[in-house]
Amino acid sequence: MNKTNRQLFEQVKLGHQPAWKELVARYEQAVMGVAMRCGLDRTDAEDCAQMSWLALYRNLNSIRDPDKLGGWLIRTTRRNGVRMAKRLALTSKYAESDGVMEMDQYSNEEVTKLELQVHLQYAINQLDDRCQKLLRALFFSPKGDSYSEIARRLDISLNSIGPFRYRCLEKLRRILKECGFL
Repeated sequence: MNKTNRQLFEQVKLGHQPAWKELVARYEQAVMGVAMRCGLDRTDAEDCAQMSWLALYRNLNSIRDPDKLGGWLIRTTRRNGVRMAKRLALTSKYAESDGVMEMDQYSNEEVTKLELQVHLQYAINQLDDRCQKLLRALFFSPKGDSYSEIARRLDISLNSIGPFRYRCLEKLRRILKECGFL
């Protein structure tokens, strides 16, 4: 069974290393994505992400609502990223500090959207390989493949895509519900 953020967080607070690894795996893409959106290159974004994980570790006992951990990490990473980007802009004669967004230019809606993306990505990763491939092809492919292209690529009957999609979405819904994301 997949652990909720609350269950995972309680285990992390007790010092369980596997729980910490699972927590990092759950949110590392979002943390890196937020850092990169602050205008940092890969190396600086990794440093920013590391600062966010360290901040989480240092604040384990002060976080009141583990169910909002994703939002906390996103906000912390954004704050660290903006600070880093500004510092880098000041030290580089070629950088333009105008390109760095201020913290208050990001709405709660954007943070919520990022958090939902993290939860969805985590849940999709819990699905079997075939469901992952189908859902990614249907909903995340930049090309917008047709059903016939997807059927050919996944080696399934064109007529079975609809029922297969339904079963995969039901599995996804169950995972999201089990984890407390719905």
